[in-house]
Amino acid sequence: MDDEMSRAADGGVLFSARDWAPWCQALAASTLLDAETKALAFQSGRLRTGREAPYGAGVFLERCRGEACQHHTGSVPGFASQRMAFGGSGLQVLAVSNTDGDGEPPLEALCLAMACLLYTSDAADEEDS
Repeated sequence: MDDEMSRAADGGVLFSARDWAPWCQALAASTLLDAETKALAFQSGRLRTGREAPYGAGVFLERCRGEACQHHTGSVPGFASQRMAFGGSGLQVLAVSNTDGDGEPPLEALCLAMACLLYTSDAADEEDS
């Protein structure tokens, strides 16, 4: 990877798919950030107009399927990723893809589709219990 890119503030965290689960567990358990810092990071910002901006420290903060959803995307030449975390259920979904310069793959849509499948699977499992 280009040295300039890896030194940029938003390009310095590079993961493999295998690295992601321990990272998510550490973030959820407040071992990566203390609870106070995590609360600030996942808090919406305010614009000078007083209007709320649905963005915390590096993550978009929205609602999806009735629960809080944090998501972040990242890319470097040749690679793209999208992470979504659903607050109420604890579900986290990660999509990663190689890219070829013809635009970004629709990873947000892929993450939402995977989340829907997992929610449907969980609901079916609960009905079977």
